Order: sequence, then structure tokens, then C-alpha cells
Amino acid sequence: MAQAEADSSVWYFAIGSMVNPVSLRNRNIFPQESRPAELLDHNIHFFGSIGVAEAVVEQGASFHGVLHQLDAATMEQLDTLERDYVKKTATARCYDGTLIECLVYCRPHSLSMCPDAGADAVAADAVAGPVIVDRVAAEEAETEVSSPRRSESIFQLGPRSTSLCLSDLRIKGSGSDGSPAPKVASVSMHSSLPSHRRLFLENIDLGFFARLPCCLENDIGDGDEESSSGGGSDNTPTPAKHTSTCLDQPPLERYLDIMISGCEHFGVSEEYIEFLRNHESQPRPTPGELHSFGEPPKGAPTYTLQEVEQCDGRDGWPLLITFCGRVMECSLDRNSKDWKEFVEIHKQVGHVGELYISKVAYDPKYGVPERLEDFTQEHANYLEDLMLRYMTFTGLPDVWQPIGLFDQTYRA
Repeated sequence: MAQAEADSSVWYFAIGSMVNPVSLRNRNIFPQESRPAELLDHNIHFFGSIGVAEAVVEQGASFHGVLHQLDAATMEQLDTLERDYVKKTATARCYDGTLIECLVYCRPHSLSMCPDAGADAVAADAVAGPVIVDRVAAEEAETEVSSPRRSESIFQLGPRSTSLCLSDLRIKGSGSDGSPAPKVASVSMHSSLPSHRRLFLENIDLGFFARLPCCLENDIGDGDEESSSGGGSDNTPTPAKHTSTCLDQPPLERYLDIMISGCEHFGVSEEYIEFLRNHESQPRPTPGELHSFGEPPKGAPTYTLQEVEQCDGRDGWPLLITFCGRVMECSLDRNSKDWKEFVEIHKQVGHVGELYISKVAYDPKYGVPERLEDFTQEHANYLEDLMLRYMTFTGLPDVWQPIGLFDQTYRA
């Protein structure tokens, strides 16, 4: 039996988040074997506005990562997670000199620039099953906000579709004591949303929303409370000084930390780890740059966790979650596809925002606490900001409305 499993398994070369054992575990990916290796005739490149890692064909070049041996079922699961990419065959050299044929995911755009690589991609499909590519690359998604590409896909949002424009983002709020406070962001919704902006939570770890799309980022000023509130009493943001075309940017600091800690765990070359440590990155947002869903109305009730979990969106009940000591209600139309997807998501992940966002948006700086009381206030605020940016990116920024309080304590 063990021999049959080994015969049906394949070697997959991981380069980004998947080099990290925590990221693997959070996605229920459990390799049969893992070993450090060097991918031959390829180089690493960081693309898009948040610098996602990709393998690019380059004869004579090489870079390091981790080989994972996966069974066929796990490989199919990985195909779903990596559905923006195409598999191709490649050769990896282990540190003992052994050469292993493996699969690596590449962007279709990169493969189109190299005819030979395209042939390898067809061969890879024959080995490990087809990969359906049905959405454009991240940087294209962010540059086409005003003219979305429509496509038919089982992954697209429901019938109500929205888009974000330069003047839509509103930033409000600062600490009453003058200190930086999480900002409350609301977005007016209109036009049409590109179908490749998905509700699936694994998108969070790709980081598409970790910084707002550049056309929106430029519209909120330089991130301090003076610039965000200086536009007048209507909280209109300062007009953008310029617009950007979202050219390739350095990776996020969080993303590099995930790669570094994973490479250290699996014994990847210290020289390569040093390359990652010294690589330019986009720093994590400061406390003054974090955004919040806002506060519930005065006199709002306090809920218990049992009461929140009872409100699961089924049988006429509302759909509630908790985040940062507040209870939030889903405001979607109960008959919409989006509502049904949210109900199904929270059936799987639960109703405590910090507990599931910390897994899908793993950050080595904070770890993955198993209990709510093990979160710090800083970590919780950071996760709320990530969640809000994600909802803004998917075109559903006003889905969660604060309606009550939740008795939450934080680790000092």
C-alpha cells in the first residue's frame, strides 16, 4: 500500500508561502516528505503591487526552495489553491546532488514569453491533471478597476457586482487623545466588479488586499490622521496627487518573513535565506495606518459567544461574527449567492474573526494563537485591518456592520 501511494505521488517545488510548514498546515497540506533543493534553469521574481513570488524560466539560472512530495489528492487540492497558475515540469537539485523531476507553478504570462516552457506545461498537465486558469494576474486585476474583464466562472461573485473608484474611499476617525487610531473606512459601491475578485478566504494569504489596490491607496493620502481628516467635515479624503499603474513592487514584509521562517525550518541554503533577509520589502502597516469596521451604536447590547454562534444565518437567524470586542452582522440579501457563500464559509471557520483570519493570513510576527484570549490587542487590530482590506478588495466593504459588543480580553 505504501509503495502504491509513493508511485502515485509527485514532487512539487514550493517557492512562496508554501515553503512554510505553518502555511501548509493552515491549508491542510501535509507532504509525505519535504527536502530543501535548488530549482534549475529558473529564477525567482516578485510580481504585482504586493510582490508575489513566481518562478520564471531562465536558462542557466537557479534559486532555492522546498520540494514537497504530495499524493494525487493533495496535488488536486493544491491545483485549486493555485488556480491562477499553470503547472510545468522542471528539474530540482537536492543538496546531496540528486536530480528530481518536479512540478512548479508559473504564471501563464511568464510561460507565454518562453515557447519551450509552454511545452513543459502541457507535459506537466499530462502527469498531474489539468489546471483551469480562469482569472487574470494580480497586477492586471488592480490596473483594470475602471474597465473590468467579464468572464464566466464558478468562482465569480454573485449577481450583485460592484467596483471601486478613486473617490469612493472615505477615511474617518483618530484617537481622542491625539494618538493614531484605527481608521474607519467606508466605500460607496457602483459599476461592475471584475469576476476574478473572489470571496474565497485563501485569497487573503495571497495578499491581494494587504495593501489597497494602488488606485485606491493613492486616494487616502499619506496615511496620517491629519491628511485623512483635512478635507473638511464631510471626511472627504485629500485628492490623489497621482495615479499609479501598479507596476511590480517588492514583496510585503510579512510575505518575506513567511518565506524566511519556512526556509529556516526546512534547512534551505543560508545564502538564499540571507538573500531574502536583505531583499527590499513593503513594511507592515503602522498602527496609524490600520482601518476598523467602526463601533456599534450607543447602547448596543453585549452578546455571549453562545448567542453569536447561534446566529449562523440559517433558519431565519442572522449571520453574526465577533471581531475586536464587537459583534458584526452580515448585511447581505439573504437570497443572494453571496449570502449563501458567507453562511457556508462561517459554518466551516466559525464565528470568531481573529481565530480564522490569523490562520488564512498567517504572520510569523504574531503566530497562530489557538485561543481568543491569547491574542494581543495589536494582533487583533492588525487582523481586523486585513479583513477590511480584503472585503474592500472583493467589492463588499460594507458587508459587516457593528451591532453589539463582545466581552473580549487580550494578552498583555
